[in-house]
Amino acid sequence: MRPARMTKYAAALAVAATLAGCAGGEKTAEVDPYAHTRDSSCYTVDLFTDVEITPPAPSVPSDWKAFSGRWGGGKWAGEWCHDLYVLNIAPTGEVQVVETYAPYAPWGKRATAFTRRATIGKDGKLRLRYGDTSLVYWVKDGVLYGERDEAGGKTIIAMERRAA
Repeated sequence: MRPARMTKYAAALAVAATLAGCAGGEKTAEVDPYAHTRDSSCYTVDLFTDVEITPPAPSVPSDWKAFSGRWGGGKWAGEWCHDLYVLNIAPTGEVQVVETYAPYAPWGKRATAFTRRATIGKDGKLRLRYGDTSLVYWVKDGVLYGERDEAGGKTIIAMERRAA
């Protein structure tokens, strides 16, 4: 995986935004570092079995309920397509998800689909970890944002809600 490119990209955006803000005292539009990670045509895999998304119980905190459903249309670092199905959310913060990925040869990634356990913490962020990979997701203004740390390299993504 080449997450260092993402780090350099984000750093270049920050420097460019700072320099643009200093030039002539004019205000400039903020650069969205997640914009390049969104791609509504992104495709991962077809699941061989149907998955059921269970609506959260009334006792689940309302901000946690926003995670429920299928998310897609995003690429890690603008390169590797990913979907996330949030199947159920317990009032304790335990979450069952299915994460799917498209193949991406430059990073040595194969097409995959995994069922995993995640948690939502008091900070309202959904986290999962396996091997040397950790993922953190949060919902803001109807968009699912994420950060992936794999073997010390970090990448970002933004996804939209999809029909299950």
